[in-house]
Amino acid sequence: MGKRTGNINSSWEGAGAPPAHPPLWWRRLKDLVVPPRSQRFLPTVTGYLLIAVSVALCIAAYNTGSNILFISLSLILAALLLSGALSWINFREVCWRLHADPPFRAGERCTVLVEVVNGKRFLPSYSFWFKIRAAGSREQGHLFLERRLDPGAADVLKWFFTPANRGLEKVTLSGAVSEFPFGFLRKSLGRRLTLELLVWPNRILYEPRESARSREISVTGSSAWRVGQGEDLVNLRDYHQGDSQRLIHWKASARMRRLQVRQFAAENQSGYFLIVQTSRKMWREEERFERLCRFVFSLAEDLFQENRILGAAIDDRPAIYLQRYVDLASFFDQLATLRMSDRDRHVELPLKDNLVTFEPYGGSGIHACSGGESIASA
Repeated sequence: MGKRTGNINSSWEGAGAPPAHPPLWWRRLKDLVVPPRSQRFLPTVTGYLLIAVSVALCIAAYNTGSNILFISLSLILAALLLSGALSWINFREVCWRLHADPPFRAGERCTVLVEVVNGKRFLPSYSFWFKIRAAGSREQGHLFLERRLDPGAADVLKWFFTPANRGLEKVTLSGAVSEFPFGFLRKSLGRRLTLELLVWPNRILYEPRESARSREISVTGSSAWRVGQGEDLVNLRDYHQGDSQRLIHWKASARMRRLQVRQFAAENQSGYFLIVQTSRKMWREEERFERLCRFVFSLAEDLFQENRILGAAIDDRPAIYLQRYVDLASFFDQLATLRMSDRDRHVELPLKDNLVTFEPYGGSGIHACSGGESIASA
């Protein structure tokens, strides 16, 4: 599986986030006097009006010597100080992070989560929000904490967006912002968090043209010695989610102190093997190349669901044998960031009879060919 196809999380951020290195005592004292760059206090419109009223009261109190004006000025200044103190307490021991659960597909609605945790023992937290943005899709929004976050509790904020194109998508979360409690001051806390997500191509409608001869070739296949479910032991590897427990080698697992799975060799597996070439001389236009990626994605997914695909290879990259969904996801990760190549790359063909190659035809059409015949076109 590609590194961005499983559950992925950003690091924790916020006042309650575990520090990478414990701060020194003098740095803690400095942060109380001079807030770090990730913290900002700015007056709101109401706050600026209150400051203007305070200045006017101060001038009037000194000119008139009125005790009532001095008391009023003291109350306003106390309200400003209390607002800052409560805002600091509201964010204390609160942390958050970005969470995503791929796969993501272009043109389909996706979900990104913001996990918020209140680590305080006695006091709840209120009324803050985040600004979130997907750079590639040019979508942005605000996520609001709409309910009280009790001590020791956690909440999840959901943001929905639709990736515009396949490729690498960067989702950025700004620091938390709050005007709690009186709306005089707007406090921003925390650095930006970024998640890099792989967006798979979206599906395309294509026309199946598989003949009886092509189907026979895909069923009978050709001899290909590879890792599979045969009788001869090939290797031991680490256990991955989805592997059968019957394949676990318990003695090796006890020796290695982690689960080990037996890999066997298999012969005469049925199914197609997809060969994808990215030469610019072949595809020429970016629009047709994007159509190719969508076509390969759709065909591979359908063949995998029908259990009629052996594997796939792109240019001179190592072949991927599609035995499990995790292998298919790894191949789709490669399709997500695929670009046209300026040079021809020689492909080492692992099979002979059941290969599927992709060729352009007409204005913008693409054929999937096997054994000299077209089995599908888009």
